[in-house]
Formats: sequence, C-alpha cells, structure tokens
Amino acid sequence: MRVLSLITFCSLTSFAFASYCGQSGIPFSFEALANGQPILGIPFSFEALANGQPILGCARPSCFGWNADGKRSADAAQFYKIGKQSDGFLRSTDIQGPIVKNATYFRPQFSICDRSYMSEQCAENQWVGGISPLPKIIPGSIFKVMCCSYTKLMESSDQGIAEIKGGETVVGGEIHGEDGRQHSFEYISNIQRRFNQKGE
Repeated sequence: MRVLSLITFCSLTSFAFASYCGQSGIPFSFEALANGQPILGIPFSFEALANGQPILGCARPSCFGWNADGKRSADAAQFYKIGKQSDGFLRSTDIQGPIVKNATYFRPQFSICDRSYMSEQCAENQWVGGISPLPKIIPGSIFKVMCCSYTKLMESSDQGIAEIKGGETVVGGEIHGEDGRQHSFEYISNIQRRFNQKGE
C-alpha cells in the first residue's frame, strides 16, 4: 500500500505538461489518485485515490493572491491529466477576489516559486506549489516538487504530520474564530512519498 505523508502548517495570515498551483494560489488539499499521481495555489488539501494517484487542491483565500481590483496578482494555476483524471484543481469559490476600497497602501501578496520541479521536498519557509507528473507510481520513479516561498510563512506554526494512503484525504483551508472572522489558513507545506518493503 502506498503511503504519502505531508506536513500541514497554519499560516497567520508557464510550465508545460506539469501541475502547478500558481504564484497566487495555495495548496489547501491533496488527493492522491490510486496510482499515486499528484495535483496542486496554496495547497490546502491532499487526496490519495485508491490507486495511489495524488490530487492536490489549490486555493486563493481572500488574504492572498489578489490585486486591489479583485483580479489575480500573479500567474494562473495549471494542471495535467493522467489517465483522463486531472491531477489538481483550484477551488471553485476562488474565481474572483475582494475589491479594496482604499488601495493607497495595498500591496499584492503572492509567492515566489521555483522555475521547475527540482526538489525532493520543500524547506520550512516554503509550501508545495506543484508536483511533477508521474505516469507510473513505482518505487524507482522520480518524485519532484516545485517549492514556493512567501515571507509571511515565518509567522506560521507547524500543525503536524498526516500520513495518508490510497482513498484518504487531508483538508486544510480557512480557520475562523468565534467572531466569524478568518484568523489563519492551513496549507500543505511538504509532501513525501513512501513505499513499504513490497514496493507498494
């Protein structure tokens, strides 16, 4: 059985043939397809399909990735199809951002991402911005991620590690206080792939 692990943090605050959340998106979910293929904005969810194929869910929360006019402030998310299944998605509620009434001091907030999939894992001050497409999920296949940096990640706190296997999902996203206001956002900071002794 394939096992993928990820670390979720709580934040205070054109690539060909590859999946990518974009500089104005955050991975908030990750889903793994049964064959292990991954998907990736700000990553907020991660799902492993029964065959191990990963699917990363991307988000663009109200506090990130927008210009003062409510349009995205950086490049767009893009996803790849593996076996007719998209390996990522941008949350459908994140199409249009908030419009700032007084934009005098407004500064767009977006991440700076690697130009390619060159890391086996991301550093503490980064999140997973994309995962290179994997046609086959086997122990010898190369697993690389694109890491994105964002200065406000220095204010984030580790919320732990979740290990998931085929058919399981981990979801983060907006965290609201008792007053109903958004206080933080849980995102996927890192993904590592593991196999058992049988190569599953």
